Amino acid sequence: MVKKKFIGLIFLPIFLVSMLFPFNLKAKELFSRTAKNGLKEYLSEICQWVESNSVNSDNHSSMLMAAGLVRTLLAGFKLTGKKEEYRDIALEWCDLLSSQQHLVKTSQQNVGGLWLNGVNRGNLDLTESNLAAAALACGYKYANKERKKKYLQVLEHYGRFLVEGSLVNPLRTGLVGNNSWVIRKGVNRGAFGTGYVKGKASIMASTASTASGSLFFSQLYKITKNRAYKEQSVAALKWILNNRKATGEIPSFVEGKPLSKKSFEVISYCAEAFQGAHYLLNDKKMVRWLLTELDPTIRWLLRSQNNQGLWGLDVEERYSSGIVSLLAWFYLNAETDESIPSALEPAWQVWLHPVHSQSFGILMEKIPTGLVGLTIAEMIRPGSTYGR
Repeated sequence: MVKKKFIGLIFLPIFLVSMLFPFNLKAKELFSRTAKNGLKEYLSEICQWVESNSVNSDNHSSMLMAAGLVRTLLAGFKLTGKKEEYRDIALEWCDLLSSQQHLVKTSQQNVGGLWLNGVNRGNLDLTESNLAAAALACGYKYANKERKKKYLQVLEHYGRFLVEGSLVNPLRTGLVGNNSWVIRKGVNRGAFGTGYVKGKASIMASTASTASGSLFFSQLYKITKNRAYKEQSVAALKWILNNRKATGEIPSFVEGKPLSKKSFEVISYCAEAFQGAHYLLNDKKMVRWLLTELDPTIRWLLRSQNNQGLWGLDVEERYSSGIVSLLAWFYLNAETDESIPSALEPAWQVWLHPVHSQSFGILMEKIPTGLVGLTIAEMIRPGSTYGR
């Protein structure tokens, strides 16, 4: 087990800053400079662990799960001294993902693209593909001219597939395709379909695919400045916010139906969509609207912590890192009270503890390591994991 180099009272600067500058939002800080240096060391440890635990794999499903690790490596390259091996491993993954894209003809007779190797018994969840494509878009910033040309082509092929669907079903020979994965009319306007279920296209709304789709189109807008991509991203956000419960809770819709239980995993996807819109769409008016709309959801999250100060039960707790990032982002950007910093402290007590962090899966499993890596990078420099 890798020994943690950074354990301490990291939240003390919060209260000092808030006492000195109670009305200056720009003065808000969650970590002192010393604490951020400690976090950089921790992020470097995570990147070193990723180096020794291959991100690239012939198994495409594993590649999709590695999207968080890739973004963590890119942020680690940017924030921990530009260690080229972090960037190079991430770009190798981007190269492999690009080479694996399966091309199709869309309903509009254009060239689209998707990834098929992650199909499991006829099921293909768009959420994973969206997150992988978003990681590829992050890699675009760090690529050379030749790679950028290839990555952009792959990204736009995938964007076309989402917007225009495909003439034929790529999973089952002889079945017709679908016109779009984006719902254009009615109460679910702006939502994304679930993906392929038992070999057939399910165009019924999915919160996870909608949130991850919004993040992807925000990334694509940042690269191309194509307003259609921005409009798609914002429409997806509006659907998510319009379908909340009165308490502010964001329910998880799967194939058009809300799950009966809370899903903090889907909140993690939504958190990335919200932050991505802020950092990538360059729209201050939209950000003000988003922060105002999110206030009830932030209150609900603060009321929903479990006894350990995390969110969810058992394996779902690993997605607490996305919620911590969301709460920290909201605290730093909205006019809000001072209850958020203390609510974040229990999570850091777990992640910075040599034993508890191992139990959480950090430096042990790819998914929690990647998720916490993203959160650490965001605490060091907000927006760094979005290619800002």
